[in-house]
Amino acid sequence: MTDKKEKTKKNSQIKEIARRFFKSKLATLGVILFAIVLFFAIFANLFGSYEESITQNIMEKFQTPSAEHWFGTDNYGRDLFLRCIHGARISLIISFSASILSAVLGTIAGMTAAYYGGKYESLMMRLMDVFSAVPTILLAICFVAALGASSTNLVIAMALARTPSFTRIARGAALTVVGQEHIEAARCGGTSDLRIILRHIFPNAMAPVIITFTGNISSMILQNASMSFLGLGVPAPAPEWGAIISGAKGFMRNFPHMVWFPGLCIIIAALSISLIGDGLRDALDPRLKS
Repeated sequence: MTDKKEKTKKNSQIKEIARRFFKSKLATLGVILFAIVLFFAIFANLFGSYEESITQNIMEKFQTPSAEHWFGTDNYGRDLFLRCIHGARISLIISFSASILSAVLGTIAGMTAAYYGGKYESLMMRLMDVFSAVPTILLAICFVAALGASSTNLVIAMALARTPSFTRIARGAALTVVGQEHIEAARCGGTSDLRIILRHIFPNAMAPVIITFTGNISSMILQNASMSFLGLGVPAPAPEWGAIISGAKGFMRNFPHMVWFPGLCIIIAALSISLIGDGLRDALDPRLKS
């Protein structure tokens, strides 16, 4: 009976959060824009295969947008529309993977620091201070330069660069819960530290982590594009948005469409997730109930 009541209460909370979220027109717009990006990323093969997006056709190079090539072609005659939609897959996979990894690492580090305190907390936060002293893009560049340019190394580099911010958010949220009576009661009752963190601290401190995670994806998309633009991202000829712009920078004066369309994809993807993050922040903030 108690479990049923808790389940009903949790469902009502989710419905209330969803109501407050979709009450925001900007958040709803973000969902629509991201759904469009996600649709093209998932069903990219309906418009053309990945092999077609990387196959060169010099006879059709530098074509402007037309009915045959919606976004035109690049300096190698590759269809820019196919490269952009297949690039959406790569960009989203890398950005989400890096965000998830940084969220997991940061949440573990932050919540354990808040729970154990003492020397462990001091050591952990001073370590985060060291990483925070270096700009995230520079730190990511250093990691990729040391590990080598590849999709996996790029995910690791961006995740490690963003972990300090997650650690601080998670620690701050956990500190508001750690000192509560039910946590002390669980400790006195012999409950394991892992169970306390997972069952009592994390559920009550997860809202700031979720909001930070959502906003972090937007930053990851921009950082991923920046890294690829610098030649430290996905190796050529993979159609990643930043790499497409990097390859077109020498032709943008005469053929600006080669930069406009991948740039627009980056803007739409980053903006949509940013709007969703703002909507979640307002929906999960109990002070903004209406």
